[in-house]
Amino acid sequence: MKSILDKTFLVFDVETTGLAPQLGDRMVEIALIQFRNGKIMRKFETLINPQRPMSYSAYLVHGISDDMLKDAPTSQEILPSLYEWFQESYVVGHNVKFDLKFLNHEYALAGYEQVEHDCTIDTIKMARGFMPQLKKFSLERVANHLGVNARQCHRAMSDVEMTHEVFSQLLEEARQRNLHVEEKFLNLFGKKRVVRQKKREKLKLIENAIEKKETLHLLYSGSVSGTMFRKVSPLKIIGKGRQAVLSGHCHLREQERNFIIDKIVELG
Repeated sequence: MKSILDKTFLVFDVETTGLAPQLGDRMVEIALIQFRNGKIMRKFETLINPQRPMSYSAYLVHGISDDMLKDAPTSQEILPSLYEWFQESYVVGHNVKFDLKFLNHEYALAGYEQVEHDCTIDTIKMARGFMPQLKKFSLERVANHLGVNARQCHRAMSDVEMTHEVFSQLLEEARQRNLHVEEKFLNLFGKKRVVRQKKREKLKLIENAIEKKETLHLLYSGSVSGTMFRKVSPLKIIGKGRQAVLSGHCHLREQERNFIIDKIVELG
């Protein structure tokens, strides 16, 4: 079985003129760290001339001004040389779909194909899965919880360095939980639709745990919070079919909770 730990990763972050590329917003900064087996292979960062004015709201976030960008290269000058980096790596980011949306917009303007969504990993998904008690999952909050000594300043390289450290620790957590097999890892934290354990198998495991008064460890895919780990002492199964739920004591919340069985990814 292939392990995700043996792959090449590319952590990246962009800063922009605003939030909507479809309305004309552009990238103004990009930073990347490519690494494999814990060793950094190469790093890159640059400002980018967006060829349009900076919005004041974006300037208040990252502090990049029009004057700082006037002599910077354009995305058409920078991005073609980076395309190979993305093609040969698993792409990692904190809320990666936002950065990927801007990146692919810029590549489209330059006449390049999009970076594949199936080869991306979101550290927010990983943090929600491994640390559901946090409730909020900003990069700075996750980093502080993991002991990463960093302050988020919304500049591309500082955020990439923080994400790199966060991701490295979350990868180790995945290894310790035996979730490093590539297919299972991408099922949980990649872009593809989550594939769940067969319902018949889940019901049998729940019934056995209720009978033997055993605790279950489950992966639960919530519609808002994403896939997370829960330790549950099962009490009963309520309802049938799509309405069936597992009622039990949730050790995270320390209260009785209901879990829709169709949303349980895996039981163990």
